[in-house]
Amino acid sequence: MCKKKSASNYILKDRTRGRGIITKDWPGHDNGHWIADHHNDEDNIWDDEEDHNLVTPHWGTQEAWDYFANEHDFKGFTKKGPHKIRIWANWVHRDELGNENPDQASYSNYKAKLDHIDVGEDMAELNVIAHEFMHGIQFHHRKTNKGKSLEAETLSESYSDMFGIVVENYVFGSSDWIINQFNQVPARNLRQPLLTNQPQEYQGTNWGFDPHINTGVTNRWFAGVTGALGIEGAASLVLKVIREYAQNSWDFQDMRKATYMAAVEIYGPCSWETGQINSNWDAVNVTANHEIIACPGASFQIYGPTIICEEEFGNGEFYSFTVPNTFTSSLNWTVPSHWTYYEQGNSLILTDIDLPETTTFPHDETIYVSTEGESTVELDIIFEDCEHDGITKSPPVYKPGKDLPNNDILVFPNPTTGIFQVNFAKDTNIENYSLKVVDLAGIEVFSKEKLQKIDEYNPQVESGIYFVQVFDRQYLIMSTKLVVTK
Repeated sequence: MCKKKSASNYILKDRTRGRGIITKDWPGHDNGHWIADHHNDEDNIWDDEEDHNLVTPHWGTQEAWDYFANEHDFKGFTKKGPHKIRIWANWVHRDELGNENPDQASYSNYKAKLDHIDVGEDMAELNVIAHEFMHGIQFHHRKTNKGKSLEAETLSESYSDMFGIVVENYVFGSSDWIINQFNQVPARNLRQPLLTNQPQEYQGTNWGFDPHINTGVTNRWFAGVTGALGIEGAASLVLKVIREYAQNSWDFQDMRKATYMAAVEIYGPCSWETGQINSNWDAVNVTANHEIIACPGASFQIYGPTIICEEEFGNGEFYSFTVPNTFTSSLNWTVPSHWTYYEQGNSLILTDIDLPETTTFPHDETIYVSTEGESTVELDIIFEDCEHDGITKSPPVYKPGKDLPNNDILVFPNPTTGIFQVNFAKDTNIENYSLKVVDLAGIEVFSKEKLQKIDEYNPQVESGIYFVQVFDRQYLIMSTKLVVTK
């Protein structure tokens, strides 16, 4: 964290991250970080009272750097990096009239070469530092929203609030969901924005003209979504939106549309996760101005293995089928009579089966689940005679709408104007291979049997996002996103 400057002096200088993180004490003006004095410590313990406001911004920036590096493969503010960060500690903001305010923090960039994080003496808190770090990520992805509409600037501040909490959770394993709780300035409560005089609904109570205040709406949406996706799942969704969808002139409805599109791509249009993302937008009164794919039946689904080796039972093996939801009513499972199972929470645990000796494989069976007010959902399961098929273990569960990579299969060009090729490694036996192209709703739009090692395909589809899937018999062995632009 620190560099030894001399035999008896240490300074806040880190050369292990990117092009360096250097923290200095604000000299009373915003010019000349390079000529300002370092804050020195004789023993590298940094426990003096005046050290706190310098060490916290330095350490907080390191922790934010590490979070994005470890969780999202960033090298600073982007995946390319590296970046040079300079920090003013004990910074005092001056407005156009010369009025001073030490209760602020800020991110800025100098000629696209030097990133600055300025931290007032009452703002030295981890989630505040991570908030400003996230502004740096937005800047480097050209998604700052500064100087745009009120809602666009609010979204920018809200993104930073979200990741202030995410980084805090990453470091400590939990978060109080309050930005800048411990200092004598207005805080922001992401879960209960009314407690910090912010709106919790679009244009509702406390709505005003300050983008920092109006973040209560989208912050509350994010807090709600973490209940469905987990905090890292929600963070990954928002970061994907910022990197791949966001525009500088956005409003709240644009944000809702983008999170829906990202969720459809990740989870599928009729998944429980996508439904929860939409429901949480409804909860903060941000309406949809885009088309939502109609989903037949229930708004939930069963997650579990769709192919099971029959021989694995009797050796302590069991399989879990789960409905990941927050329903208050009980689930009603319907399963074949020869199953041995028990229910645990929202899961059904299969411990044994007693198939007739005359059963031929592969053998199909179906389980059903329903709950009050919802249609019945079903899951088809294939039982294999794995000993005779040469299969030694049940294939992994595949969640629709996600990539399932396979280094022996190459799909290109991608994006494409419509025609694409699929190439297989030379030693791959593709005798039983087949190919499907499905849309985001999981509907098959193209299929091909008896593939060639190198072949060209034209599914004749409109512009959009699709998935190319390759099967070995009924087993899905590869799925990758295909972008068609015409």
